[in-house]
Amino acid sequence: MTSSATPPEEIYRLVGMRIRSERTKRKLTQDDLAHRVNLTRTSITNIEKGRQKILLHTLIHLAAALAVPARELISPFDNQDTESVSDRLPPN
Repeated sequence: MTSSATPPEEIYRLVGMRIRSERTKRKLTQDDLAHRVNLTRTSITNIEKGRQKILLHTLIHLAAALAVPARELISPFDNQDTESVSDRLPPN
């Protein structure tokens, strides 16, 4: 991984902000979204604030509940983070 990569804490915070933005666009409460994805309202609060790490299947469920592609929630966060995943992998 390069030194210019977005730190994990920042990634969770930014993903949480995107989830909150999509939720509010759809006029859903945290309770509404929690019910749709079988989580608690507290979990949604923590996810939106970047305090709770989320598993891949949870991200996919959240995206489906918000009617957005999962990639919208995890697309690159800045120009420095747009290198391809294969560029970051160690050689075989």
